[in-house]
Amino acid sequence: MREFKIKSGFEDFDRDYPRLLEFLESDSPEELSRLSQAESLNMGDVFNLVDARVLSLARMIQDEPGFEFLVQNLSQEATEHLAEHRDKVVAVFRPLFESDAFKAASAAIASTQTPANERPGLAFKAMRPVTRLSAMSNWLVIEDKIQPAIRVQMGHESELLLDTTLDWDDAVFLCAGVLDGLQKDLKRVKRLTKAEDRANFSDEITSRIEKRLDEIESSVSDIREYLSATPQSN
Repeated sequence: MREFKIKSGFEDFDRDYPRLLEFLESDSPEELSRLSQAESLNMGDVFNLVDARVLSLARMIQDEPGFEFLVQNLSQEATEHLAEHRDKVVAVFRPLFESDAFKAASAAIASTQTPANERPGLAFKAMRPVTRLSAMSNWLVIEDKIQPAIRVQMGHESELLLDTTLDWDDAVFLCAGVLDGLQKDLKRVKRLTKAEDRANFSDEITSRIEKRLDEIESSVSDIREYLSATPQSN
């Protein structure tokens, strides 16, 4: 990936913007143009060409409210660099975003790229464990106002199981539901195992779970602190 020394003040932007610039300088925009003209579109083909985070950033840059948000919040140096390159981002990505095929494909929950008559049944698909998870900022523009949201993608190996955008309320609802399931499973584990057992968890898995629980507690504290300090809107 190309070296990019400008710091914007946003970790996500600093991670994804250099990758966007690298994409623009490659031969990939020609293939993206071909996809933009297709009558039907498989989102898997798009994500194979451009990373989902980069695609999300490109969409925000080409949207006027999203671009204005970046201009108002990025460092001056990053803003000036972005302004110089925005026209190219728009020229490359807007035809895709405005195509009927892309709108139809992105509105539906992504499915496996395997032909429909060869796809496994729902029961078999439900058994696939999530081996990759991506959650990235994907602000929504509603009535010319930016609404915080995240795009969540879950996959099993090369297969995309879920691709959806959640506002904060929906995201917390999803997290709460998963944690509630874990808590109920904990009660079952306690009933079925001896006090000295840990449900067959290795030391490595136990350490990983404990570390992630610490990270969850820290994230919850940060979000709660932000919400408490944010004025309520009508």
